[in-house]
Amino acid sequence: MNKLLLLLNLFLIATITLSKAQSGPELGKSSTFAVLGSSYVSNTGTTGVTGDLGLTPQGVFTDDGNLLVRGNRQINQPIASEALQDAQAVYTYYRNAPGRTFHDTSLKAGGSLPGIFHCTGNVHLDGIVVLDGNGDVNSRFVFVIDGDLTTPSPTPPAPGTGLLLQNGAQAKNIFWIVKGRVHLGNSTSFQGTIISEGNIRMESGVNL
Repeated sequence: MNKLLLLLNLFLIATITLSKAQSGPELGKSSTFAVLGSSYVSNTGTTGVTGDLGLTPQGVFTDDGNLLVRGNRQINQPIASEALQDAQAVYTYYRNAPGRTFHDTSLKAGGSLPGIFHCTGNVHLDGIVVLDGNGDVNSRFVFVIDGDLTTPSPTPPAPGTGLLLQNGAQAKNIFWIVKGRVHLGNSTSFQGTIISEGNIRMESGVNL
């Protein structure tokens, strides 16, 4: 499952696996990054990252655990600033793009076909959410959220939240454009590119 996180502040808690998204022309220099922050990146516990790790020159990086990066560490490097500019361009484009209205209840109940979707409030996902590519491997899903994006932290053995991709849907073609914060609870199996204005926090057992 290929992922890309582009954000302001990132907090990695305990055991997490992250990997980069496939390259897309609209992502520009940000396409090689699995984790990219402008202000703060913090890790505790054991975290695996496949792809580049980036933080702008004015940012603060802390690792109180064991952060394993299978890529380049671009900490406090200008390239991270350039990559964030490309990510900001994607964020701005999709926030201004026309689309259909959606709510988390309808997404959880019926899944989604390709398109651009806007939610004026918070989105809380739990259980299995189905994204159906309708037979097109190039189908694109864009979810623009004015509030927060969250998933729960269930008590084992209760299952976590997951995204099920079918009929051609691919992680590299899924975008979550979030104005608020992102908090993914434990045991969440998430897919797609997250671009957030607010903090992104991932608990133990998140798989991206």
